[in-house]
Amino acid sequence: MGGYDLGVLNESMELIWQMMPLIIILSLLQTALMIAALVHLIRNGQPKYMNKAVWAIIIILFSPISPVLYFILGRNEDGGDDDGNDDDG
Repeated sequence: MGGYDLGVLNESMELIWQMMPLIIILSLLQTALMIAALVHLIRNGQPKYMNKAVWAIIIILFSPISPVLYFILGRNEDGGDDDGNDDDG
């Protein structure tokens, strides 16, 4: 059949099916992490580095490491707007 060894192909498919639960769990965790990073980005003030649009593109395109990088590098610890104004009254 086109030069393919069916025994190796069957073993490979069997291995993929055995790993399927792990693949599904990791995919769901990655999706949840990406959504959490995007929600945090939208709800909070300006990130430390770069603007929100750039961070959103990075989080979506360079998954799975980019949501982790956002939480480590990009978010502000104070949770407020980083516009330099002190609106305490």
